[in-house]
Order: sequence, then C-alpha cells, then structure tokens
Amino acid sequence: LKGTGTWGGQLPAGLYRVEARKDGHRPQTVTVELSQRDSRTVTIPALTPVYGIINVNYRPVGATVAIDGREAGTTPDIFRNITVGRHTVTVSKPGYQSRQEQVTVGENQTATVSGELVAQAAQQQAAPTAPSAVATTGNAINGHVYVDLGLSVKWAACNVGASAPEESGNYYAWGETATKAEYTQANSKTYGKTMGDIGGNPQYDAARANWGGTWRMPTKAEFDELLNKCKWEWTTQGGKKGYRVIGPNGNSIFLPAAGWRSGSSLCNADTNGLYWSSTPYSISTGRAYYLYFNSGFWGTDRNNRNDGFPVRPVSE
Repeated sequence: LKGTGTWGGQLPAGLYRVEARKDGHRPQTVTVELSQRDSRTVTIPALTPVYGIINVNYRPVGATVAIDGREAGTTPDIFRNITVGRHTVTVSKPGYQSRQEQVTVGENQTATVSGELVAQAAQQQAAPTAPSAVATTGNAINGHVYVDLGLSVKWAACNVGASAPEESGNYYAWGETATKAEYTQANSKTYGKTMGDIGGNPQYDAARANWGGTWRMPTKAEFDELLNKCKWEWTTQGGKKGYRVIGPNGNSIFLPAAGWRSGSSLCNADTNGLYWSSTPYSISTGRAYYLYFNSGFWGTDRNNRNDGFPVRPVSE
C-alpha cells in the first residue's frame, strides 16, 4: 500500500503493476516498466462501482427505511444501486420499536430484509415528543443514526459526508460548512478572528449546517469525556484502520483514521485521525482544539484552523 489518491516516489528499475482499490468498486490495474533514471506518470482509469440490491419488506407499510444512516424510502421497497459490501438497514415508525439489521450485498444479488416492527407500550407512546423541527425516529435524528455510549451526549455513527462508519466523509476547515479544493490560511474564513464556541451555529458548525436538527460539533470537553470514560481499541473495519471506541454501557462507535487535508493534499490517511471540536483555542485567533490519534496514542491538541479535518457530530 503506497497511499490514497495520488503517490509519487522512487522505485528501482523494473516491471510494476499499479492497482487502485476502493470498497464497493471494481479495481483497476496499470502495468508500467521503469528503466534507470526513468520518470513516468501513470494515470489509473476511474474505478467502476459494483452494485447490488436491498429488498426491505418490513411491516407496517410506510415505515421509514434508512441505509447507513441516510433515509432511503419507506416500506416495502426495493433499493437498487447499492454498492457491494456490508450495510446497516434501519426501519422505524412512530409508535413502534425501531429495528436495525446488518446485510451484506453481493454483485448483482438481492439481499432481503424482512420482518415486523413491534408496537411500543401505551406508556411509551405517551412520552413527550421531540420538537417539531427535529425528526427523531428510532435511533436516528434527521435520518442520521446515533449511538448511545452512556455519556453526556449521543455520538453519530458516521462522519459528516460519510454513508458508513468506516468512510472518511468530508473535510472541513474549522468554522466552515463546505468542502473546498484547497485548504490554506489565505482562504480560511475564521483564521485570525476572535470567536467563541461555534457549536450549533449553522453559519460555522459543519454538523448543524449539513445535518440540521440538534446535531452539532462536539466540544473539547465532550472529546475529553470520550477519551477518559471509554475503551479505545485500534482495529480495522471495512478495510479502514481506526479506533473502536467502547462506551461505559458496552455500545461502540468506529472512528476511521481519515488523515487531514492541507493545501490540496490528503495527508496520513489510514495512519492518523484528526477531528475538529467546536471549541476555539482562546489564546490564539488562528487555532482550535481537535481530537488526535494514531495506533499508539489518543488525546486532544490545538491546530491551525485552516486545515481540513473530518467532523463527527453529537447531539443531546
């Protein structure tokens, strides 16, 4: 493995097979022969997605179906163009207990999920409902799955922009809500500005702006709680390295080592994990706190706001 996206370096003269892989896609291979002092540029053709089908046949009719945390439709329905691999299917409807199932989709094959939701007890149905502006169904808020780790907040199962826990998702400069081609101090919207905590402010919080509802970026204190009260296990999920973070109640989330973006480059993917908090570093107008980890360390630090980091949302 040489890296992700692009790679450049020195190799001894000889014949090489260069292969690009991505989960849910058909790999592409290019062969190149290098001679002494030869300099070559190899472009690998775009990878072709490999699709299968998920058939969701749950009762009652009209229950909401979310695939990997994103709302996909209602029961019953057949969902096509699902990339091969493992997916999480969540079925929910007000007044019923939600169900979540793991399915593996094969190429040109149909994975069937069927069953019947169980009605909640009368006293559960009488519980106060969430505010009308926030769509809460089962273990999802606004169509995005959360995990209750037994901490002060619920943690999202995926990064903003990701459809599965192991995916990196999008990269954001601190205090920005959209991705960009290049991450520099010159095009940073918050570098050098005196700012308070941005959590829940849709103008600056990437989680609130993109997911809505009660989702927001975690504070440094909430990262510290995650660090101090959970068990951290370095592992591989879906072909991606990262940490399985196990809460006091035994539930867990997976944080991929997604690296970061500086300038136009992706750095240290599959080696380091860096996640923005909503908390600025008060001594400097150019820095903010973030979660950092590699295979042997996890903690918080502060970094220049212009770099692009993933965001893992939380909610009360």
